[in-house]
Amino acid sequence: MELNKQKKKLVTAVKGHKLLKDKRDELMRQFLERIRENKELRERVVIARLTDKGRLAAAPAKYADGAVTGRASLFGIWCAAADTVNPTVTPSFRSGTDMSGERRIGFRISDDFSGVASYSATVDGEWVMLEHDTVHGMLYHYFDDEVCGTGRRHEVELRVTDGAGNTAVYRGSYYR
Repeated sequence: MELNKQKKKLVTAVKGHKLLKDKRDELMRQFLERIRENKELRERVVIARLTDKGRLAAAPAKYADGAVTGRASLFGIWCAAADTVNPTVTPSFRSGTDMSGERRIGFRISDDFSGVASYSATVDGEWVMLEHDTVHGMLYHYFDDEVCGTGRRHEVELRVTDGAGNTAVYRGSYYR
């Protein structure tokens, strides 16, 4: 009789131990996931100033050795913020369009927070020069028939990176 009670207690204890172990394992999994997320956010940190209109205006910053550093040229209320949104790239042409009568192709580029930091384009895998019209937020590539050739389809790729390292890639084609 006493032996049966002890056996039942042992079974209950083993089940309880397994349940606690499973909960601990899940908590550790979630904890490690949060650490990875925080590490990714640290790579996207910028410093931001609260404007008179109540919006955040970003300034370039770096996260290193447990601190966020950057340069501020204005007084005000500053904070650290994470920019996790990619810049936007909108071509001024539809992919596959015949561009034989055109001198250039254009792309509207923008970023809602940290601003566009860099851009690079290739046509048929070869780097091409772009002209940046900052007033209108446009990038233009003027066709050079000697470099890219004519009478065929061309593949274009544009990479735009913002101040926090987020990157947008446009891939398309045109005929010329």
